[in-house]
Amino acid sequence: MTLVLVLTILIALQHATAVDTTIEQTTPKPKWKMLQEQFDKEVEQHFLRLNDYRREVAKMMNWSSMNELKYGDFNVSDGSNSFYYSTTNSFKEVVNNLIYWANNIVDDLKENKTICEDDEDCFGAYIINPMYKSFKSSLHCGASELEPSSCDEPNAWCYFYPRSNVTWKATDQQIGEPGFACDADRYNKNGLCSLDPPTTTTTTTTTTTVKPPPPTTTPKSSDSSANINILVFCIVSITTYLWSY
Repeated sequence: MTLVLVLTILIALQHATAVDTTIEQTTPKPKWKMLQEQFDKEVEQHFLRLNDYRREVAKMMNWSSMNELKYGDFNVSDGSNSFYYSTTNSFKEVVNNLIYWANNIVDDLKENKTICEDDEDCFGAYIINPMYKSFKSSLHCGASELEPSSCDEPNAWCYFYPRSNVTWKATDQQIGEPGFACDADRYNKNGLCSLDPPTTTTTTTTTTTVKPPPPTTTPKSSDSSANINILVFCIVSITTYLWSY
């Protein structure tokens, strides 16, 4: 009876453990967590589009000091950056919106009009401002910058460093060949001023010296046998001559 009771208890414990494991494995991720993971993937896929657009504008406007944006690497809470918060939680949409807004003010730049005079939240100016060097974007809750776990629908906050005014005109920038007026610590990277030094390809040339074959020599015939034959002939001739007398 005791053995049956012990076995029953063990089976019950094993069943309970299996149920707990099943529950743990099937518990869905919080919505904010899934949104954050998707957001991070889109950052990897679409961040370079910002630099592609900045390069396009630099070449169109002949701005020689447009900086390449690096992702992250600055403190977003010390007031040294420009920022805006979006109503979307998709980084792809963030990039699409920035490019759309920038396109709306490019014509004003071409005519050397002062941009964003009537719109202090002129977000399109952010993506084409040459002085910005870093960018980062993250999900927060509403306009309060709370962590994304605090709500079901976090939205994107975007930061540009260093802080700059949005109101300026094209001739406020350095005019010249794109990428040729970079800061001392930056390099021309196809029209953008980049922190990455240019890559150089070193070609190693291997020279193989082929030695010419040794000259073919025809061995000289030995004259010793001919000399011996002549000597023998002379001796025989003299001997014969003397013998005749």
